[in-house]
Amino acid sequence: MRRYLGSNSEAALGALLVFAFLVLSVVLVLSTGCSNPAATGEPPAPVVLSVTNGPTGVLLFWTESTADDFLRYDIYRSEISGELGTFLGSNFEPEDCMRYNFGLEAGMFYAWTVVVVSEGGEAPSNVVSMIYPGDQGGGGEEE
Repeated sequence: MRRYLGSNSEAALGALLVFAFLVLSVVLVLSTGCSNPAATGEPPAPVVLSVTNGPTGVLLFWTESTADDFLRYDIYRSEISGELGTFLGSNFEPEDCMRYNFGLEAGMFYAWTVVVVSEGGEAPSNVVSMIYPGDQGGGGEEE
């Protein structure tokens, strides 16, 4: 009978030690100020987009995202005002803040948006639009 009580006591002590270790780990993480923005569900701040016309397309460039949990920039172009439009591609580095958009037709309306994607959500940039003049130069206008 004594042996039986001893093995239960050892199991209870082992469980208590594991529980104390887990509690101590959580307290340590919380006390060091480590926090994950994604865990709070906070979306990233939007970036500011600009467009410059070139001879064979436009250069899109934007401010760098400050999101700690940055995943990518998604770039979109629309031919209809107010719509997100066609997905052009993604840039996966926070400092990779530009993309050239080829294959535009002179005299056509285009609007671009860059969406910052992070673990905490998404944030679209301002919309920049223009009637593409072809190889005449010029910049886009914000909507």
